[in-house]
Amino acid sequence: MTREERREHLLESAAALVAERGFDAISMEGVAARAEVSKALPYSHFENAEALLAALRDRELATLAHRTRDAAAAASGFEAKVEAIVHEFFETVKDRGQVMTTILRWLPYFEARVMDQPPPPASADDWYFAELLEEELGLSTPAARVAQRMVAMGLLGAFDAWTEGEASQATAERVAVRMVIEGASAVGVDKVLVSARRPAHRGGHARR
Repeated sequence: MTREERREHLLESAAALVAERGFDAISMEGVAARAEVSKALPYSHFENAEALLAALRDRELATLAHRTRDAAAAASGFEAKVEAIVHEFFETVKDRGQVMTTILRWLPYFEARVMDQPPPPASADDWYFAELLEEELGLSTPAARVAQRMVAMGLLGAFDAWTEGEASQATAERVAVRMVIEGASAVGVDKVLVSARRPAHRGGHARR
């Protein structure tokens, strides 16, 4: 394997452990055993278990952000973009399986464990949905970022409603879409939360 392939193999091994046993199962020795490599090898890629976990978190969340952004970019109009984001969220969480749901569901606990690790480099995907709300509804940057964080947690709840048999995927997605649109639109009529830098822009496309 190349060095990058070896690093990915270690992350996949860590992902399998997280999916099976949770964050507390992660140790450098445990990941080495799961990956069937020497105990020393993980240390050539990650400083410690917390650094490995942070890299796993960054990879999974970057995958989610990139896929939802690409899906929205292919849609035209605000509602269609929201529908694309919600649907791709469901599809990505399904594809990534238990590791993604574990990271999303236990994110505060996870962040507490890796709090000493440096944050990942800024990405164009990081605040895509917040920027969409700024562009379409004129929300201020702080209000839009609060909304993005709340939407992310709400989408996980909608996903759980589907996987636990409380609704079909189509119903869960549609409810999520309506709540996102109506909720964000309601925030957009609060003048205190609307950006003073530019007027609300309706019917156009996101900047990215």
